Amino acid sequence: MIRRPPRSTLSSSSAASDVYKRQLLTVYGTEPRHLIDAQKYHNIQPPVIHGEPSLLPINLLAEFQPVTEKLIFGYLPYWNNSTTHLRWGLLTDLLYFSCEMESGGTLGNCNGWPQSAPIDEARKYGVRIHLVITSFSASDIKDLLASSSQKGIFFGEVWEKVKDNKADGINIDFEAFGAVEPRSLLTDFFNELGSYMKSKKSDMLISIAIPAVDWSGNWDLEGMTNVDYFFMMLYDYHWKGGEPGPVAPLFSDPPWPSWGRSVTRSIDDFVDANGVAIKKKLIAGYPYYGLKWKTTD
Repeated sequence: MIRRPPRSTLSSSSAASDVYKRQLLTVYGTEPRHLIDAQKYHNIQPPVIHGEPSLLPINLLAEFQPVTEKLIFGYLPYWNNSTTHLRWGLLTDLLYFSCEMESGGTLGNCNGWPQSAPIDEARKYGVRIHLVITSFSASDIKDLLASSSQKGIFFGEVWEKVKDNKADGINIDFEAFGAVEPRSLLTDFFNELGSYMKSKKSDMLISIAIPAVDWSGNWDLEGMTNVDYFFMMLYDYHWKGGEPGPVAPLFSDPPWPSWGRSVTRSIDDFVDANGVAIKKKLIAGYPYYGLKWKTTD
C-alpha cells in the first residue's frame, strides 16, 4: 500500500465535510472527462496524416528504446495527433484515442486510424501502439455485454482494425454505463475479448480504462484474468461545477477530510478488493490539465 501522511482531524460531521459529501455526489454524477472531450471535438479531422503504416513489427522497426524503466501509457487524441511535443524516450506505449463503438457492437468513426496514428514513428522509438475503443452509451454497452452475437461482431470488427501489425494492443474505454447485473457479464466480456484477441495474436495487449472509484461494484479485476493492464482514471476528484479543489489529490488533507477520496485511497481500495497481486496490472492515470473556479468577490 502507499504510505499516507498523518491524517487530518477534520470530523466527518463538520460543515466542511458536509460540503465535501455534496461535492462527491455531484462529481460522479457528471459526464466523464473523455466524453466531454469527445463531444467537444466531434467530427474534427485529425490535423496530421502520418500515412499508411509499414506493418512491420516493433522488433524490426525499433532504432531506439525507451529510457524509462516504468510502464508509461500516453493517450494521443486524434484532434491533437502531432508528435512534435512527445518525448518518446519517456513512453513505452502510445494509445490512439479513439475509435467509437456504435449500437449492435459495430465500430463507427475511427478518426483516421491507422493513417492518422504515428504507428511507424512510435515503433522506431521502441514504443508500442494501441487503439482505444470508446463508448459512453449505457444502452449500447449493456446490450453488448448481454448479447453473444453482438460480442462476436465487436470482437471481429476490432480485430479487423488492428490485424497485420497495425497495433500492439487495444484499450477499451467504456464509461457512464452504471451498474451491471450480474457483474459477471462485464468480467466475462473482457475475458472473452482477451481470449479472442490473443488467439489471433498471442502478444496482443489488452487494457481497460477503469474509474477512480468503483461506485457501481462492477469491477472484478481479479476475475479479469485475460486483461493485461487496468488504466485507472485518477482525475476529476474535483470538477469545475463543484467546490474548488485538486483535480488529482495524492492524499486527502486539510481543508478536505482525511477520509475523503484521493489517488492513494483509490489505489488502496482496488488492491484491498482484488488482492496485492493486482498491483502489477494497475497503471495510474494522471491528468495533464488544470481547472479554474470563478469567485464571487
